[in-house]
Amino acid sequence: MKPMRIVFLFAALINAWGQQPAPTKASAVDREISAVEKQIVDLAEAMPEDKFDFSPASLNIPGNSYQDVRTFAQQVKHVGASNYAIWWPLTGDKFPDEFLGGNGPESLKTKAEILPFLKDSFALGHKAAATLTIQNMLENPGHSKSTRLRLAIFGVEHAFDHYGQMVEYLRMNGIVPPATRERQAQPPPEPPPVRSRAEETLEWWNHIGNKLIALAQDFPEDKYDFKLQKDERTFAENLLHVAAVDYDLISRVSGSSIGPDFGKDKHNPPRDSYKTKAEVVKLITQAVMDGAAAIAKEGDTGLDRTQQFGWETGRHVVHNSYIWMTGIEHSTEHFGQLVVYYRANNLVPPESRR
Repeated sequence: MKPMRIVFLFAALINAWGQQPAPTKASAVDREISAVEKQIVDLAEAMPEDKFDFSPASLNIPGNSYQDVRTFAQQVKHVGASNYAIWWPLTGDKFPDEFLGGNGPESLKTKAEILPFLKDSFALGHKAAATLTIQNMLENPGHSKSTRLRLAIFGVEHAFDHYGQMVEYLRMNGIVPPATRERQAQPPPEPPPVRSRAEETLEWWNHIGNKLIALAQDFPEDKYDFKLQKDERTFAENLLHVAAVDYDLISRVSGSSIGPDFGKDKHNPPRDSYKTKAEVVKLITQAVMDGAAAIAKEGDTGLDRTQQFGWETGRHVVHNSYIWMTGIEHSTEHFGQLVVYYRANNLVPPESRR
């Protein structure tokens, strides 16, 4: 399909969607009625005629309590009769007493006679749903103690109750319910593509990086030099430290110097060089972005390269993937510290406001 035709087709679909009326209470209930109607009718049609009088009592299961339970035919008629009994107050239609509850008319014996009765009862349900409005849905129709909305929904609930029973009747006769057959006939969904290790590493790098950036952007500037203890880093110094360590690790993995020159103590940039909140936020943001770019550029091959590395544990030959995880863990550690700084100032961290 040519690009221009795709554009026109997309525009037409958007226009069609835009023309669809907003859902109403009536349409929402009607959709639920349609759902249970399909399930029940398909089930009734799937049961063979010679099994319509089946009841679990006929299986003589030891210790069972199936005596006097409804046959399949009576289940179908009961759903139909109950539909009439539940929904007629909403429409005001009049029906013979034998239509209203119980097992329905005794005169209906065969599958061919029972199915139209069932289908007509759901037609009444659709008619009942159409009467619902915002204005009347909480009214009690006639002498009913239930509201219009409750009656409309109760018909669906009741039908689903008996649908569950009727499913078992089919299975007791070795018949797979239609809904199950439809699901089994569908091809299994394609498994999602396996992400590369670089993509997974990038996700975690960005995850903690963005959380730190959110803290940096949100914390009040007049509290940037706050610290809990005399010998601790301030809030700003924690962020500067994380950025500096990130750049050290990025440079190691990339094999070239990346990021600013932080001077003699490369892991602790002087606060005087980054005096404002805006400067600190810019540095930590850029460090996260440069790290993400390096991970994406190097890919899985870069993760598998090895080099000597180690701070507190001594120098070992490690994969670059280990170095990236060190950076992610280090950032997470300082994120936790900065959350404590938030709470100490009676502030709620952004992550906790969601």
